[in-house]
Amino acid sequence: MEKTICCSVQSVNVLKKGCRALHNFDRQRRLELFCNEQQRQAAIHDKKVEKVFWTIENEAGNDPVKVLMNQNISTFHDCMKHISRLKADRMALAYANGSYKSVLEKLSGNGRMMPLGYNCQNKNHANAVNMAYWRSCAFLLGAVVDQAFAVDVQLVGPSKVDYHSGRFEYIAKIKDLHDWAPNSENLFALTEKVVGEY
Repeated sequence: MEKTICCSVQSVNVLKKGCRALHNFDRQRRLELFCNEQQRQAAIHDKKVEKVFWTIENEAGNDPVKVLMNQNISTFHDCMKHISRLKADRMALAYANGSYKSVLEKLSGNGRMMPLGYNCQNKNHANAVNMAYWRSCAFLLGAVVDQAFAVDVQLVGPSKVDYHSGRFEYIAKIKDLHDWAPNSENLFALTEKVVGEY
């Protein structure tokens, strides 16, 4: 019997170890599919490295910096490393050509970008960074739940919650888990796993 639970930071190694092998096989298969797709995309763009210009602006709008980057190889994070490694590491999102982008998204074509950290002055940028932060937290929770349980775990996805409430959820179906309520030790174990592995 499967029970759908809404996880909110909880963990223990429970139930049958026989399911662990099947669960690890599924995880290994997903990793293999990801690596194959990554190699396929790299082969497409590997033939010729094209250069693109990106202008890096700040929120104040002064002192823009123009950098030369590799198209379909360099990321917004790489752009910021030309200015400051610390600022690159603290960047939460990139506001590029009028839309919000992941800092690890590859650059395509010329453009303008503004690095966004967690202390944005613009309310729209601050809301976008806040939503990206909570969405990332939900995906981390899903990854930890996938690895923490010794049973068959089927990840459903993050639930649609109001991130302004200061909470996040990730829905997972965990086989043979009946009426389990996490205690403080379980929550601490999951938190430790997130901090240690991600």
